Amino acid sequence: MRIILVRHGEINGNEEVGSYGKEQLLRVAHLIQSLPGFSATKTAIITSRLKRAVDSGILIQKEIGIDIMLDGPFPLIHDIIGNPHGTKYIEQFSLSIEKIVAHNSEIENIIAVGHKPEIEYLLDQCRCYNDVGYDSIHQIDLKTKKAIFLPITNAS
Repeated sequence: MRIILVRHGEINGNEEVGSYGKEQLLRVAHLIQSLPGFSATKTAIITSRLKRAVDSGILIQKEIGIDIMLDGPFPLIHDIIGNPHGTKYIEQFSLSIEKIVAHNSEIENIIAVGHKPEIEYLLDQCRCYNDVGYDSIHQIDLKTKKAIFLPITNAS
């Protein structure tokens, strides 16, 4: 299972993904499509429930041609930190992924579109300390807790 973490596109003053953010997301989509063994038919997109992440996920979905878009299962960190059960964020994120896979066994790739705090926390748990900019993309393995940074070029 390949999990690709993507930060939502850069936003404008209205908290919406702006034109530059859309350009960033198109570069992200092209990079994802070029990954070895990538298949749009075996990929799902999850997003946080916040509009900028949902809009970013939709843009990637349309650009790549992904059929499965699941709104909401990328948990927000403030929903988990300090919960009464003491669940660590990475464990909660893993549970979200497991639920998706249990209902969609053909999925080989999950593109998780979220926010800087959640992505940084996941990367920190994987001992990967790269910057999480608007055009950063990381691939993580939840079993081994390893993460790698995937560089995006400015060429479309």
